Amino acid sequence: MSANHRHRQPSRLTDQYETGYFRMPLVRGGWKVPCRIALHAADGCLPVVWTATVDGVETSAHDPVHAGVDRIWHYADRIDAFEYLELLALKDRCRVNDHGHPCLHPREKIDALKVRPVLPRRTPA
Repeated sequence: MSANHRHRQPSRLTDQYETGYFRMPLVRGGWKVPCRIALHAADGCLPVVWTATVDGVETSAHDPVHAGVDRIWHYADRIDAFEYLELLALKDRCRVNDHGHPCLHPREKIDALKVRPVLPRRTPA
C-alpha cells in the first residue's frame, strides 16, 4: 500500500450502499460538508425510500442513484454521528459569528491566505 493511501478508509463495495454519516467536498480543495445516507420504509411497507442529505439539503427517491446516494457513497469519507452533528452546529455558529468561514462557502476552494489562523491554546504557567 502506498503512503498516499495509508490513512484512507477501507474499501467499500461500490454497488451495495449502506446507511451512515459522511463528509465530502463539493469542489476540489473545498470545505468538506456533512452528508448522510438513510433508508426509510414508506408507511412501514415496501418499497423503501433512499434519502441523501448533503449539507442540510435532503433528496429522496426509490432509486438510490436518483436520490444522490451514489455520489456520497463513492466520494465521501465515513464519519460518526457526533462529527456529523458537530459539522452542522459549526455551520450554525459561523452564520452568526464568522461570515468568512469556509463552511459557509462550500462551493469555493479554500484560500489559505483568507482564512483566519487558529491560534494555539494558551496553557497556564
